[in-house]
Amino acid sequence: MVNGDRHTPVWFWIQTKAGQLTRKVNISDVAFQTICSAVTLSRDQAGDLISVIDRNQPPPYIFVCTILININLFLQSVATGRYQLGYLDVRL
Repeated sequence: MVNGDRHTPVWFWIQTKAGQLTRKVNISDVAFQTICSAVTLSRDQAGDLISVIDRNQPPPYIFVCTILININLFLQSVATGRYQLGYLDVRL
């Protein structure tokens, strides 16, 4: 097994078994090529899935979420503080 890469041994195993089937069971060259093409396509897709994309969380989205959360925290703090002042009967 390759360190940090779980996909490569799987692709190698699939293509090795397909080659053995071609030699022993006489599957057609078209079927063998189809299996190899499927492995290549799935390998590309798997590489895209595990790669890091810088655009996972766009900055404007993060900014809007941060502002909304901070506004909510501020309003909750003010509301709780006003409730506590009313509970203690403190006049401002």
